Amino acid sequence: MTPRFSTHYSSTDRLSNPRRACALLMACFAWLCLAASAAAAPGDVDPLDLSILTYGGDSFINATVVQPDGKTIIAGRFDGVLGVEDQNIARINADGTRDGDFIQFRFTGVAGTVNSVALQADGKILLGGDFTYVLVSGRNNIARLNANGRLDTGFNPDANGVVHSVVVQADGKILLGGEFSTVGGTPRQGLARVNADGTLDAGFNPDVDAYVHSMVVQADGKILLGGLFNTVGGTTRHSIARVDAAGALDTGFNPSASGTVTSVAVQADGRILLGGEFTTVGGTPRNSFARLLNDPATQTLSTPDATQVTWTRGGSSPEVSLVTFEQSTDSGASWTPLGSGTRIGSTPNWQLTGLALTGSGQLRARGRTSGGYQNGSSGLVEQVTSFAFAPEIAVSGNSVDIADGDATPDPADHTDVGDVNIVNATLVRTFTIANRGNVDLTLGTVTVSGTHAADFTVSLQPASPVAPNGSTSFQVSFDPRALGLREATLSIGNNDPDENPFDFSIQGTGTGTAIVPDAPLILSAMPLDQAARISFNAPGSDGGSAILDYSASCTPGPISTTLNAVIIDVGGLTNNVAYRCSVRARNAVGMGAPSGELSVIPGSSGSSADLSITKTNGVTFVNGGAVVEYTITVTNPGPAAVIGARVEDAIGAGTDFSAAVWTCTPLNNAACPSPANGSGSLDAMVDLPATSSVQFVFGALPNAGSETPISNIASVTPPAAISDANLNNNVALDGPDVRGIFRNGFE
Repeated sequence: MTPRFSTHYSSTDRLSNPRRACALLMACFAWLCLAASAAAAPGDVDPLDLSILTYGGDSFINATVVQPDGKTIIAGRFDGVLGVEDQNIARINADGTRDGDFIQFRFTGVAGTVNSVALQADGKILLGGDFTYVLVSGRNNIARLNANGRLDTGFNPDANGVVHSVVVQADGKILLGGEFSTVGGTPRQGLARVNADGTLDAGFNPDVDAYVHSMVVQADGKILLGGLFNTVGGTTRHSIARVDAAGALDTGFNPSASGTVTSVAVQADGRILLGGEFTTVGGTPRNSFARLLNDPATQTLSTPDATQVTWTRGGSSPEVSLVTFEQSTDSGASWTPLGSGTRIGSTPNWQLTGLALTGSGQLRARGRTSGGYQNGSSGLVEQVTSFAFAPEIAVSGNSVDIADGDATPDPADHTDVGDVNIVNATLVRTFTIANRGNVDLTLGTVTVSGTHAADFTVSLQPASPVAPNGSTSFQVSFDPRALGLREATLSIGNNDPDENPFDFSIQGTGTGTAIVPDAPLILSAMPLDQAARISFNAPGSDGGSAILDYSASCTPGPISTTLNAVIIDVGGLTNNVAYRCSVRARNAVGMGAPSGELSVIPGSSGSSADLSITKTNGVTFVNGGAVVEYTITVTNPGPAAVIGARVEDAIGAGTDFSAAVWTCTPLNNAACPSPANGSGSLDAMVDLPATSSVQFVFGALPNAGSETPISNIASVTPPAAISDANLNNNVALDGPDVRGIFRNGFE
């Protein structure tokens, strides 16, 4: 049967019961407050009851540590919690129940008192106290457990006396304070430092002549010591001292307490709190409690960008662990967790990355401090800062900033483009868009609006997105369409929360001498009864002088009508006659060039016709290598005129002919294609008023070596708007027999 190890006590028992009660209160305060009911009134007893077990003697808790997951380690001198036997150490869930995943320290747990508990960044748990065994394995006063509570068998510093306090430094090294004289067999009086693997840090030896009860590490690496001693490194220091990170005494720090200092803590501002059994500090009466001034404490909470937050700490600020970051968007009335921070290397600084902060609000960083009697207490220090993450658009021209909404164009910033000749001249101005915010600036299309928007063109759009502190550019071309001042507004769509869109006025002046306007763009020619309706767009340039009117003209004739409109009906035409119509614009200088022509046949408002096609060559045989000449006739008996009938006769691959030439002759007011002749396959559009026709002469060369009857197909297809009453006569085929020529010249 495994023996039950008896607990034993040494110097810890020399402390009076009132001090033990105070130590118990300080150690438990942070965790028990977390478990308090939100509805309880001040002074009410919380329902949490751990039901500490003891089989004889006093029971007390010396240390509590709250883990990042909300679970709490309690340690001291007891035999169980919540009805389960746990010798001197246990772990409690956030809801107050015992953590079943933490090994039960029953009978063979910690053989002695646990004075101090410290949590490493990797979740391992350091124990310091007055004990000789942990889980049946010999461990003198210092041990380390894995996160599940099992002993870390590779860690055994071996202190020969009581360890009162354990503190983990930022670099992972471990400070031990207590009543020992050797660590790992090497002389170390009252204070030692071990590496993360438990081996002694040989370069650290402050040499305290007696006991150390409490330690606090500052952000600058200096270490505050409280205890019962008279010298440090051979220099007089009464119960309170400070050494640097290498262990050398801080000669400028000597408060000198008249008795034992059992508790040391550091406030967020760096000031030092002392508790113990003294009556004076530095010769000034202070009974058991005092506060000391300190070097400046520095800390800065910042957001380098929207993805991260950094907490930079230095000076006399207390070293912290278990840092968390939170966000508030309601001026601190409520806080939303962002996550736990990670230490930046072995520095006192912390950060949280992978964020996506937007808008504005506040950020809060909180870290836990270690201090108090046997470092069994913890506190919180925090810092709050404001943040704002948004793009900030800035627009400039000629290196001069342009304000959003600027309505006073100025040559200095190129919003007044300047003078440009209206005849074949363009001036380009370049504008810059910068992002002076701290997140990407997303840009939309730069648009132009206003009275003379057509005179200004965004010839180069800006690139998007624009990174913080980055820039892009866009270009505006000014091509005045008339003399005098020309005005417009530029608009830049973007994601700046208070400048979207970014607008400003732009202007330029058209100069020079006006010329005749450009040609209009003709759109359609609609047949009417003895008339045609011509639709068109205004010319691209009015020549620097306003358009006075337009003249629509149809030939043969010509017959024209003049109006200041973009739809003109030309009357006096003859029904079923094909006309070609065009439009010209006139300004004060004169008449401009004509538009392109469109065909129209007045009176052809019906939609039914009967197109037919015939094809003949008048011969039966032809010698090989001789051209075959066909006559192709396309006829429209009506009743509707057909504009744009398609006539086809293909040669080449897949046919019996290898080459061809053709000409077209219109009959009875029909219209041939322009030009009216061509070579190769026939594919032409013709206009056929009712009772008209066109005739093609099509000369084709049969393929070499043909000796059998050959054929050729011609076809006519009406436009989609025309219904053809009889499609059977829309295809014609004709072809002679070819009489081959042999090599000897005989048939």
